[in-house]
Amino acid sequence: FSLNFNDNLNTLIGGRGTGKSTLLEAIRYGLDIPYQSVEAKRRADEILTSNFSNGKIIIEVFSSRYNKKFTVERNFGQPQIIKNEDGSLSFLSVKDILPEIKMFGQNEIFEFAEKTENHVKLIEQLLPELKDKLPEIQKLLRENRIKLIQTKEILDELETKFNREKQLQERLNNLKALGLDKKFEEQNIYNKEEAIIKRSDSEFKEIQSLVEELERNISAVDLHYLSADALEDYINAEKLTSLKPAWEKFISEMQKAISIIRTAEKTFVTQSDEIKQQWQKAKEQFENEFQKLINKLPDSGGRKGSDIAREYSQISKELSSMQGLTNQRVQNKKLFDELIKKRKELLAALNSEIDERFDLIFKKIKSLNKNALNGKMQLEVKKWGNCKPLKDFLLNIEGLGEKKLQWINEQPSTFNILQFVKDIRESNESNFKETYHLTPGVASTLKKLPEEKIWELEEIALTETVTIKLNVGDEENPTFKEISELSSGQKCTAILNLLLLNNNDPLIIDQPEDNLDNAFIAENIVKELRIQKESRQFIFSTHNANIPVFGDAEWIGVMEIENGECLLKDENIGSIDNKSLRPKIENILEGGKYAFETRRLKYNY
Repeated sequence: FSLNFNDNLNTLIGGRGTGKSTLLEAIRYGLDIPYQSVEAKRRADEILTSNFSNGKIIIEVFSSRYNKKFTVERNFGQPQIIKNEDGSLSFLSVKDILPEIKMFGQNEIFEFAEKTENHVKLIEQLLPELKDKLPEIQKLLRENRIKLIQTKEILDELETKFNREKQLQERLNNLKALGLDKKFEEQNIYNKEEAIIKRSDSEFKEIQSLVEELERNISAVDLHYLSADALEDYINAEKLTSLKPAWEKFISEMQKAISIIRTAEKTFVTQSDEIKQQWQKAKEQFENEFQKLINKLPDSGGRKGSDIAREYSQISKELSSMQGLTNQRVQNKKLFDELIKKRKELLAALNSEIDERFDLIFKKIKSLNKNALNGKMQLEVKKWGNCKPLKDFLLNIEGLGEKKLQWINEQPSTFNILQFVKDIRESNESNFKETYHLTPGVASTLKKLPEEKIWELEEIALTETVTIKLNVGDEENPTFKEISELSSGQKCTAILNLLLLNNNDPLIIDQPEDNLDNAFIAENIVKELRIQKESRQFIFSTHNANIPVFGDAEWIGVMEIENGECLLKDENIGSIDNKSLRPKIENILEGGKYAFETRRLKYNY
């Protein structure tokens, strides 16, 4: 069937099993709206598999962000397709079109309330100016760490080779004392020449690899984003599309250049192979003469002349292969220092972003407490309060179990990850004991962390946590209790109050009355709905008459079942003032007749 929802308050009603949940879950599936809990996804999967396995949903949405309509299509088991008004494919996602659209299935609000990390998300959705840069900065830090580890491994390897070089040089000097240097000088030269040839081959292969990578990158350039179709909604589309021919010319010139490089490669390989063959022939001639010389060497110190010659040859050859070690060490040390400097800049940016997030959330909460939530709720924000990422990280370190990490939960709001890392690096016993209250065993484990692990540790972003408190008293004698201490109904009350705050994107809820009493629905939820529906679309399924009746629902759909099929007939769709719908509402909804009578007395209609 086809439905046209109203821009304001929409309610689906019907007896149990008439398909209300299936319809809402199909909408969620079509728009790919995230689930708020694992259980919610499991329930939705069961509903959709049973009732929608061969289905297709087409949803037309209007985005105030882009001031245009989009059509979203999705077959069950397939990805969604989004089209523009003219039918062309859109490259936007639903997240782009309706960034804050949310849906909650049955009991999903309660499940959402149980996870404290969700509470801050409710405030984030009220801050369109909040741009979460943390993931991008952390990604750059991870990439930096990988490069640091690679560079450190190279430096360690070079240090080992450097020490080996000193040992070999000393042994070579001892052998030279036997008078062998004159006899083997020519062999040393051949060893050095061989190292030069290997270096030539290596550098050529490196350049070849770079050319191949460049060729792949050029082939991968997709210029569709500069086409007229892709840029039709942009103000300076004409200017931007002129980039496309510039790019096409650039790519063409690059391809010509690569063709020239490929020809040069072939020429070089031919010349290089010829030179190497000539050198190899000269080397073989020398080796034959050299072997005759070795055979003539006298024994020395109980060692055969041939053994002495072999050792001298091996050492000389190994030393030749170590040419340029000092330069390599200098270059890699320079790279390492540059990476450390960049890392410090990224860590400063990470800390700055956490500060900016906190400031925005703190100001928003202060405003909410003073205005929209005044008397009903109180919100508190704790900087660096979310220590779960730190705990998860430390749990993966051998010797640190759950019991040994209890101290994390007891840290004050001044706890800072960068200071913590600094104390680990400096083995700050005083802070380990006085500030963090660590046991000697935990302190010892942390002090032994390798630098690679410390780099990973300092990438952790400890963001803020939000504490939600609900007034369980009255306005004159308020009593605020934290959400963790509330009943299931009170928890849902607190979350619903926050969900109904100013937001332009639609809110879809399957049975918002779950766990709530009628008094609260009539006095709080409905009151807020009547205000917010003027600027926001709500789509609810409900068994409670108070929501459509007192909320003055602009659209009510009465779902029925006939011959095993769920139906929503045209005559069963209308507003709350549609008199033909009143008997159905009274018969289906809990307290329907009483709600209509109360509405008449209260609002005189």
